Amino acid sequence: MSGAGALIAGSVLKSLDLLVWLVTLGPLWMMIKCASVQRIRAKEMDTADVNGDLPPSKIFRCVEAIAKGELSSTPMEGISTLYSLAMQAIDKYAKKNALGTRTYLGSSIIEGSKFPTKKFGATTWLTYEQVGE
Repeated sequence: MSGAGALIAGSVLKSLDLLVWLVTLGPLWMMIKCASVQRIRAKEMDTADVNGDLPPSKIFRCVEAIAKGELSSTPMEGISTLYSLAMQAIDKYAKKNALGTRTYLGSSIIEGSKFPTKKFGATTWLTYEQVGE
């Protein structure tokens, strides 16, 4: 199919799609749905006394996760702190790149550019094992 033929076929399909949407009262259904739905995204589950003399903080959880039974308090079994999560990642990905840095080499102004262009050297990586030391 030539470029012009593809353009015509695409326009015809878009027009048919719009026509079907209008005939099936698509705009009306969209307005009714948007007007009638008031989504609750989070629900207060508990409070935590972490503010000293101030009132306790409210703890909210995602309603969808609660409904699906997918709410978890840990990312995986046996991991309960950020430290244990970091140590697990260090053990699992010891030889993989973790943190990269690049040396700033300066900047230059390219004609017609509004801002100077920054130049950086090659990336130097630390592995997870090196980060964990």
